[in-house]
Amino acid sequence: MVFLAHGNLVFANQHKDIFVVNYGWHAGIIVKTDDINSSIWDIEPLFKKFKYIEVGWGDEDFYKNSDPSIWLTLKAALIPTASVLHIRAVTQYELNQFSKENIVKITISKEGFTNLSIFIENSFSKKDDKIIRQGVGLYPNSFFYLSSKTYHIFNTCNVWTAEALQSAKLDISPYSAVTTEDLFSQINKTKKQP
Repeated sequence: MVFLAHGNLVFANQHKDIFVVNYGWHAGIIVKTDDINSSIWDIEPLFKKFKYIEVGWGDEDFYKNSDPSIWLTLKAALIPTASVLHIRAVTQYELNQFSKENIVKITISKEGFTNLSIFIENSFSKKDDKIIRQGVGLYPNSFFYLSSKTYHIFNTCNVWTAEALQSAKLDISPYSAVTTEDLFSQINKTKKQP
């Protein structure tokens, strides 16, 4: 079977489907755990029991706080701060619960998926070659991990997501994706390209 993915012909076994999720102010990327090559991106054994995982990135204090204050919001926007990755297990049922307006399926090449995996793996901060868990996440079966990147107003979660998609060879400009609206506008234009 052959697919047309972003103007390029790809064979079925040479493409991977990913999903980008819109939470209003924040975006995340969902991938199939079976597609992850553990020699490139080593996920924890817990996540391998699930069909999908979602990866998000953001300011450490803001992201980890279920009810962030105005001060945390301003600090995240105005001062370069430490950041975290949030990884959570996603079931097929949970994936199906996203409204069509808030999730976009994107087909990328196998090479693009490898590049995406490298980008995500390189976003983790490590000690003795191991990722640094920062505690439980926002959902069941989720955790925060320290990131090697710095968060600020020009490097938001949406910019990080755009950079991840750009690494997967999508025609996305990270610096034009500061907001979720900007990001999804670009994603939708990319999907419509011949």
